[in-house]
Amino acid sequence: MPEVIIIDDDPLYREVISNSIRFYHDKETETYENPAEFLEKYRDNIEGDKLILTDMMMPEMTGTEFLRMLRNKGFDGYACIVTGTPEEVERDFQYNGAIPNTDVLKKPFNKNI
Repeated sequence: MPEVIIIDDDPLYREVISNSIRFYHDKETETYENPAEFLEKYRDNIEGDKLILTDMMMPEMTGTEFLRMLRNKGFDGYACIVTGTPEEVERDFQYNGAIPNTDVLKKPFNKNI
């Protein structure tokens, strides 16, 4: 299983993030267009030693909905919500509570982050 999982409905962001992680950090990545693709492949076998990077706004569910689903399935690894609207994540955290081991990275970003 790869070290970093990237879930984003934008193919350009998936490619840029994946390439950057492989180039700058020499980590194996795997990308998915939506959370359903990831969940179909891994179902209940989600190891906690992975980093999951997910977009916030996706057609089927938000990044926070997806991460809460993973936490309920036992995933206790690190996650990062990559978004152009961090205020949406903050509102979700205020309303539904923060998600453990989860950070927010604002788009657009650069390689120094």
